[in-house]
Formats: sequence, C-alpha cells, structure tokens
Amino acid sequence: MNKAAQRRARKSTDEYEEMLSKNKEEESERDVLLSEEAWLQKTCASRSFTTVISQLERILRDCCRLLHLTNKLDSSVKLDAQNPTTERLQLVQRNGGETLKVSVAMLGDAIILTEVILYGCC
Repeated sequence: MNKAAQRRARKSTDEYEEMLSKNKEEESERDVLLSEEAWLQKTCASRSFTTVISQLERILRDCCRLLHLTNKLDSSVKLDAQNPTTERLQLVQRNGGETLKVSVAMLGDAIILTEVILYGCC
C-alpha cells in the first residue's frame, strides 16, 4: 500500500475508534440517566407512600379520639384520653319523605338511647 492509502486507512480507523468511544460515552451517560430516573421514581414513590401512611395514621387516630376508643388501643399508641361526651344523631331519609326518623344518643362508642318514629303508617 502506498502512503496515501495508509493515511486513509489510519484516518478511518481513528474515526471508527473515536465513534466507538463516543458510543461508549453515550451508552454510559444513558445508563447513568436511566439509573438516576429509577432512583428518582423510587424516592418519589417512597415519599408518597410515607405521606399516605402518615395521613392514614392521623385519620385513624382522629376516629379513635372521636369514638373514645383510647382504652381499647394498644398501649404503645399514645392518644390523649378524654372523657366521653353524649352525642345525639338524627337520621332521616334521603329521598325527602318523612315516613321514618331515627334519633340516636351515644356515650363514647355505646348507644344509650334510640328513638324510631314512623309517620303515616297506621
């Protein structure tokens, strides 16, 4: 081979090696970006899961506090114990008819009084 052919062959070999190194860098960069994306998704999922769990715990604590169930919980759960108060609930039909009306009185989680009123039935 003459010198010009050798230079062209060397130039194409150098270009090929340069292209390979760029491809390796791009693949490496792509792998890094993919791993960063996976980490970010895992982190965000973990944070949102933690947020949901803490919200559910808060809701359950509020329910227990409202129903005065603190004495029925595990001793490791710390809730402010309050004396139960009497609550009166009125239950009426949704369809607007006044044929049935119920009144319930509760003390904590115990029902202490109920009244059922039927209108226009007899």
